[in-house]
Amino acid sequence: MKKLLYMLIFPVLMLACEKYPMPGSETLESFSYMIIGNNQSAESGEYLETEIGVQIMLESLVPPSTQKFHIELEVLKGGGILDKTTIEADNNGKMLTRLKLGNEENQQTVRVTIYDNDGRNYSEFTINANAFFPDKWNTITTGFLVGINDMVRDTVNQRSMLLS
Repeated sequence: MKKLLYMLIFPVLMLACEKYPMPGSETLESFSYMIIGNNQSAESGEYLETEIGVQIMLESLVPPSTQKFHIELEVLKGGGILDKTTIEADNNGKMLTRLKLGNEENQQTVRVTIYDNDGRNYSEFTINANAFFPDKWNTITTGFLVGINDMVRDTVNQRSMLLS
């Protein structure tokens, strides 16, 4: 009976050891970041006013880690151009680049993926912007400015007014 019990317990112990990391190995328990430069607007063919990217909150890593991170960016919509498509994190966890808006459509979308130095994917999100075309009527059908019905520009007094 004892032998049968050992034969049943031994495979269970072997399988359990495979599922859990070695003692002393680090496990990432908490990971947070802040998106920078989302929902900006500019004229098509021009750069956005501020850079886009992400800042990883290094103090959120539990346990504290010296792990290195990088992001990969890809333009999904709008035809914009990125200054850099792969960016390494600096000492503060910031990874930023500039986006020159395209002229294909008003809604500009960039996909950002965060990786660690081992190539593991930690998070993926999109950054959106709106491009305005000076030579045609701009109709917004998607994005954060969709509620605007009309817009008027006073070039003498340098004012803009809108109806939502």
